[in-house]
Amino acid sequence: MKTVVITDGIGRGLAQAYLRRGDQVVVVGTSQAKGDAFLAAARDLGAQGRAWSVQADLGLVEENRRLVDRLSAQFDALDVLVLGAAITARPGSRRATASRPTSRSSASAATYSATASSAR
Repeated sequence: MKTVVITDGIGRGLAQAYLRRGDQVVVVGTSQAKGDAFLAAARDLGAQGRAWSVQADLGLVEENRRLVDRLSAQFDALDVLVLGAAITARPGSRRATASRPTSRSSASAATYSATASSAR
């Protein structure tokens, strides 16, 4: 059984496919309603014990750190990480943008890299 972390949205179908294969899946997104819908779909598949939803805004460094801390505490290792969420911002906002990386998005990538390296 693999441990899979996927951002919600277009990753929802992929998350359900991993559940059907028998893997455990964590869906991460900003919408509690979408997370609840994923958990309901997991129940329908008989996979409620292998499905989790975490509400987080991955455009914010602190949210990335909180997610990494939670995943590290819950799982020994992650086998698959699918980050398909778009990160956008209005001019002057404190959020990272995909087209113009900032120190916030760079720190996000560094958080994932450090966690992945320490897991090996």
